[in-house]
Amino acid sequence: MGAVFRIAQEEHLQRHQLLETRRIAKCYLNYISNHRDRVQPLFELLTVVSHKTRCDYTFVKDFYVDLVADKYTVEEKKKVSLVSLSLCHFCCTWY
Repeated sequence: MGAVFRIAQEEHLQRHQLLETRRIAKCYLNYISNHRDRVQPLFELLTVVSHKTRCDYTFVKDFYVDLVADKYTVEEKKKVSLVSLSLCHFCCTWY
């Protein structure tokens, strides 16, 4: 929630504050690269790129394409798909 609020208020932020979310995203990518068994952070990171911002987050998209889509094993992709489906189910039943 804090990142979403920060992005909404980014025009009032100083440069170092503006780049904070970008640095956190890079930390997430490092964590995900080293803990491929953890799937939830993949979805948590999507909140950063789902909002319009002045920061360039193409490195996140590239990460998803290069690592998740191309280098994950079939079992890892299956786990990501199952978590994605469970999140969709949770969102649909929440309304």
